[in-house]
Amino acid sequence: TFKLKPSKIDVVYEGAEPPADLPRAGQAGEVLARFGLVKGSYLLYLGTVEPRKNIASAVRAFADFAVRDYAGKEKLEFVIAGRRGWKFEPVFEAIQTANDRLAAEAERVGLKPRERVRYLGYLPRDAKTAIVANAAAFVFPSLYEGFGLPVIEAMSLGVPVIAGDRASLPEICGDAALLVDPESERQIAEAMDKVVAKPELVEALRTKARERAAEFNWDRTARETIKVYERALNP
Repeated sequence: TFKLKPSKIDVVYEGAEPPADLPRAGQAGEVLARFGLVKGSYLLYLGTVEPRKNIASAVRAFADFAVRDYAGKEKLEFVIAGRRGWKFEPVFEAIQTANDRLAAEAERVGLKPRERVRYLGYLPRDAKTAIVANAAAFVFPSLYEGFGLPVIEAMSLGVPVIAGDRASLPEICGDAALLVDPESERQIAEAMDKVVAKPELVEALRTKARERAAEFNWDRTARETIKVYERALNP
């Protein structure tokens, strides 16, 4: 893009490590109750609500996924958390449409309709870790990322990740996540199906996620940054 010589560029990854103050089971339970969540019963997106994050596609994919066998998946929710960014309106339109569609299906099969796609807003620090750690999966079908820190943070907590196969995300995730074409709602829905229907796959992803995330730590970031400074001072 900038026509720079590769020899002039050093790539130093960010770090992500599990918080030192991981909430205990009781504390996590209190946090989840505060937000009306149940451990393992929700898929989570966490990040700014803006176009490049492709959240509306994920919402529509969840509706496609949940409307099939509604009764069997009735307890599952799709939860969106984060600040509202620019052009956030289409996401909330997609949420309303998805909830209307799911409510109609609930009535058709004789169940009480409820809001199954929910927006929690910005999460305070004391709630963020507990909500991420107890998600059934972390859904991040972004169209463009410079790095993808939320993905690594989720992986460091052993949460299965569904991520877009664009920009930096494949490089960051390696084989430790389910990579999907973010422009294919069918692929996103199929990945959601896998993390719900295949417990053996989920356990494998949890293990791989922790191992992959461990490669991205701030000690390594600091050491590699210092090396860049040293080369610049002593060419």
